[in-house]
Amino acid sequence: STSVCTSHMQFLTTDVEEELRKARQEIEVLKEKIRLLEAGNANEVESSKKKAGVKYRKGRQEKGGLLSAGCFEESMWDPKIIMPALGTRPIGRIRTCFPRKNGCPRQGSVCPASQARLDLEFGTNPHKATEGLSDFSHVWLLFLFHDNGVNWCPRTLVNPPRLDGESKGVFATRSPHRPNSIGLSLVRLDEVRGRTLFLSGVDLVDGTPILDIKPYIPAYDMPGAIGEDGMFSPIWNAADYQRTNSEGLEALVRFPTWALPSPASSLIVLFSAEADAQLSSLEASGAAPRLLPDWASLRRGLTQVLQADP
Repeated sequence: STSVCTSHMQFLTTDVEEELRKARQEIEVLKEKIRLLEAGNANEVESSKKKAGVKYRKGRQEKGGLLSAGCFEESMWDPKIIMPALGTRPIGRIRTCFPRKNGCPRQGSVCPASQARLDLEFGTNPHKATEGLSDFSHVWLLFLFHDNGVNWCPRTLVNPPRLDGESKGVFATRSPHRPNSIGLSLVRLDEVRGRTLFLSGVDLVDGTPILDIKPYIPAYDMPGAIGEDGMFSPIWNAADYQRTNSEGLEALVRFPTWALPSPASSLIVLFSAEADAQLSSLEASGAAPRLLPDWASLRRGLTQVLQADP
């Protein structure tokens, strides 16, 4: 009886040991598969970076692995890393009369004839988000510069076109090439129809992702709009951006002269005979201009853009 029990126990022990051995082998196989997958993913990511032309520069490391002063690891700008962390998603893509970057005005106010349409596409009842928005004449659009290309290496110095090659720090300009490709534009709100906004005075390329919409409120968005007495007194003339207070003359707004808008353009835009014939032919064909009510509006918009950016 004792020998039978002993033999049975030895058999069970051997069986358990065999199962453990097989389990260890399977674990080792799984570990190897994971290692290969990780190596493959790393190679794939590096290959994608090279194909996309993404630039990385590692700063000199000091003790403890810290980067030396003024050097930053630019792999943190990898969109695969930063975008999921931000958790930002567009609420819609704006449709505008500007199909490409070339020809798009530098500011919306340059071309008040330009028009756009924004269909909100988020949540289950996006039309509810526009309730009360029609009480405002203008809105701020927060958007992504989606057409910047694939070079995610941020620039610190840029060359504004109006400075003829002189460079400025990126934060002293409105350049689209920024550490985070986020833009802000003030546009006119012409109509709200459910989840659709009809806009004018836009400077965005067709298909630009919109991140947020905020109403323009002069009392808060115009520097110096609220006086020392707490009353709203808007300042409309750039020459009046100063006032006298108890300590004398005070500058309410400071800006360099190169940032001021150009004087009223004296340029006269004339359409060549060929361009005029092309426009007339398009109009006669019955084709409708992109997001514009008629061909006269298209001519007016072209004239405004060319006068500002010849």
